[in-house]
Amino acid sequence: MLYLVMGGNAFKNVPVNRLTRDIYDIVIEQVTNLFSDIFNIENIFFLSDKESFGDIDLLYNVKDINDFRPMKEIIKSKYDTDNIIVNGVLTSILYSYEDNYYQIDFIKSRNFKMAQFYLSYGVTGHIIGIMSCRNNIKFSPEGISLQVYGRLLNEYSNNELKCCDEQIYDNILLVNDPISVSEFFGFDYERWIKGFKCNDELFAWICSSTLFSPKYYKRNGESDQLVVFEKYIENIECKPSVDYYKELCLNYFDKTSVVMQLVDELKEKQKFKEKFNAHLIMNKGIKGPITIGKCMKFLKAKHDDFELWVKNNDKEHIETVCNAYIDEFINLPLI
Repeated sequence: MLYLVMGGNAFKNVPVNRLTRDIYDIVIEQVTNLFSDIFNIENIFFLSDKESFGDIDLLYNVKDINDFRPMKEIIKSKYDTDNIIVNGVLTSILYSYEDNYYQIDFIKSRNFKMAQFYLSYGVTGHIIGIMSCRNNIKFSPEGISLQVYGRLLNEYSNNELKCCDEQIYDNILLVNDPISVSEFFGFDYERWIKGFKCNDELFAWICSSTLFSPKYYKRNGESDQLVVFEKYIENIECKPSVDYYKELCLNYFDKTSVVMQLVDELKEKQKFKEKFNAHLIMNKGIKGPITIGKCMKFLKAKHDDFELWVKNNDKEHIETVCNAYIDEFINLPLI
């Protein structure tokens, strides 16, 4: 997860210094000014009583949409260093100030407001993500999305589909702005905007969520802040569980029709597989994924719209015709 690679630990062979509050303010201004002509940049918020920092986290996106250079090349065009690590959306560099090295993390984002909401105040996004995940809702820097498990699809198809209950078949984006996310979770967004002085203030805000329950946090302490949070909630009573997954989430965001559309698509795929699948080829003695794939391609080329042909014919007719095609394929040279 993204937060696990943040925190000033990217560079193992170079001594990286923590930043005092004064140094943090100086360095962040220098770095922002240095890259301001090529990047749109936004800061991430932190607790006001925080005295030192393992790194500086900056959200960015490239101003020139036609600039497709690798990130290392873009960085080096403004700051000459070989200490660059690119890991997905995260690019870490070592920045030198007064003979000390400090880690700068550039986090690529298409949605600054939502990314700030997720990534600010330490691992707050991860803490909220644990409780949202337990309610089958994925919380990320892109927004919140519904994790569509097989059990939901089976229910909405009256068990016509035979989906694996615990398999995730799709993620439906519900909303991608922090105000709407806060309203759904039961957070006071204006309180978040105001900021938090210390962990206790932040934790009280997190626990105000209508989704929150301390039972979700058992031995999840991958970070110091999460360990402190788990200690904070030890004496908080569990709230009655709410079925956000079906009863509220789908209705709140009016996404029932999207789930039903997915059910219909999966039904069509299931009907197709019942009429035609790789077993038809394998039953003729053809083995190996490469040869089976070539045969599948050969069969599909026999019709302008193979899927429509399968849809419009019964299983017996499809097997008869395809068996003849497979015999033809077997007799091709080099098969």
